[in-house]
Parts: sequence; structure tokens; C-alpha cells
Amino acid sequence: MQSYQQEQSLSKETIKQFLKGKKCSIPSNQIYSSLSFLQQYDYRVIQLIDTGSYGVVMKALDGSNRNRVVAIKLMIVTDSDILKDNIQEYQKCLLIKHPNVVKNYQQLFDEENECYFIILEFCELGNLYNYFQENSLTYQEILQICSQIIEGIIAVHEKNIIHSDLKPQNILLASNCQIKICDLGMSKQLLGSKSHTVAKGGSLDFMAPEQVEGKLSKQCDVYAIGCII
Repeated sequence: MQSYQQEQSLSKETIKQFLKGKKCSIPSNQIYSSLSFLQQYDYRVIQLIDTGSYGVVMKALDGSNRNRVVAIKLMIVTDSDILKDNIQEYQKCLLIKHPNVVKNYQQLFDEENECYFIILEFCELGNLYNYFQENSLTYQEILQICSQIIEGIIAVHEKNIIHSDLKPQNILLASNCQIKICDLGMSKQLLGSKSHTVAKGGSLDFMAPEQVEGKLSKQCDVYAIGCII
């Protein structure tokens, strides 16, 4: 492990300006303190990528693995239920080993700063929503992307897991344009022979009518794929 006092890669001012530009209410000091915590585990944050209601996504170098580039999802944990949900998300991801589902490497919890981290593979081309906006795709390229999304969600369903929040923002692309389904934070696992469970949210534009009414099944993910296509 590296020294806790090792020089930071990002300044407090850089973090503050990034959060301000994103109109994010997370205290910059909380993010800055998390960088020191991550350095104890040989992760050096080099860029802040995006923010959300949960926290921040960062780009980092993994010093324990030849400076492999990774993404780190930082979530602010304000109560035990949020922590439980995040741990469950990580455990679900570990069940799924497929080239079209994002790889998860490690989870960490900084109790002092109330931050939970998931370390996962970095996808250079960002999410599918932005990729569509920035590129003119051929019919064949669109067909290939859709095929990979379907392959990925089949792998998720084979583990009896329903994603429940499939949308272009939750689909990433690696440098070779390989699709990576991510963000299983709202996913639900079916127990036993059950085919349905209770929905706890989602993105309205991609939700099946029965999901809006609170009834969730694997077919809801299929509906979401149809919306994406």
C-alpha cells in the first residue's frame, strides 16, 4: 500500500470546478478525501468523468496491476440501506461473466468519509447515448450494437437477474466498440421459480407498462431493448 500522504493527482480546485460545472451538490472535500483513501489501495485518480444522484465516476490507474486503466464509481453512503444495495449490485455483477457485461474488479468502503467504491473496467468510448450523438453509424454498425446488447442481457437473465434500468446511458463501449452493459444498481434477482418481482424504479422512457405499475419480469428488459433499438 502507498502512503496516505502521497501527492494527489487532482487539486481541490479542479474537483470543485468540475462539480460546479455539473451542478452537483456533493461536497468537493468529500471527493478529495476519497482520493487519499483510494491511493492506499494503489488507485491513482487522474480524471473525473461524470456525476449522478449517487456520486461520481472517475478514471484511475491501478498501480497494483501495471497501471491498468480502470473506472471507479464512487457512491455517497448516507445510511445502511444504500450500502446494502451497493454491495448487492457488486455481488450480482460478479455472477455474470460475459464480454458484453462490464467487469467488476473490487469493492471498497471508506467508512470515515461515507464513500463506497466499485472498481470496474474502463470503457474508452463512453456510453451509448453520447456515442450515438457524436457518430454517424451505418446500418451494419447499429445491427452489431443491438446484437451485442441482446447477448449481454441474455447473460444477465441466465443468472435470473432482471436489469430493470436498461437505457443507452447504462450501456458502455470499449475501444473496439464492444458493448458493455453496466449499472445493475436497480436490478432484481428472481428467487426460485418466480417469473415476476416488485419493481422499484427505472427510467420512464424505457419502462414497460407493467413495470410502471410495479410488476417486473425479464420481459421488461426485452421491452427496454426494443425502445433502445
